[in-house]
Amino acid sequence: MARINLRGVGMPQMQVKLEGDWKRVTNALSNLQPALSNGYDIGATQAMKEVEKTVKKAIRSGAPPPNSGVYWQPLAASTIIKYGKHGIYRLTLAYYRSIKLQKTRKGRITVGVSTNMKHPLHKGLTIVQIANILENGNGRIPSRPLWAPSLKSVGGRPFIRNRILKSIKKELMKKGFRSNEIRITSW
Repeated sequence: MARINLRGVGMPQMQVKLEGDWKRVTNALSNLQPALSNGYDIGATQAMKEVEKTVKKAIRSGAPPPNSGVYWQPLAASTIIKYGKHGIYRLTLAYYRSIKLQKTRKGRITVGVSTNMKHPLHKGLTIVQIANILENGNGRIPSRPLWAPSLKSVGGRPFIRNRILKSIKKELMKKGFRSNEIRITSW
């Protein structure tokens, strides 16, 4: 599927150590959940925007994402004769325009193509179906992976985790926590 989400990149286990000023402790604890949620949303959104930017740049350039280790076969002569010369992912720009950041019902941040859009030239297919054909190939069309290589190009899941953790820590510090009071124990 042409989508990158943060499944499996849930909230880290965190330890917050507060001693002494109980009024401050009580206030900090009441702000804990909003800070964690906001930090996660901000960090995940930043990370997914970076992936989106990389995907769109690859589409515009007609070349796989840098440092992804992927090679795309050029268009077949028959495709160029039928549709004219165009970038591999840029026949109509419908695919490019359909790429969006979305927040799921479960609160996950994703980047991918809009699910219900029909392709303007291939009337029986949606943009998602076209994305899957381009991503995986179909016998006639060679695979030209875009999404996993784009994630790899930005630094993969460690990049996403780091963005989220930095944002969570920043939000906690806005709510009165000190840097030395926040310890992320595992993920």
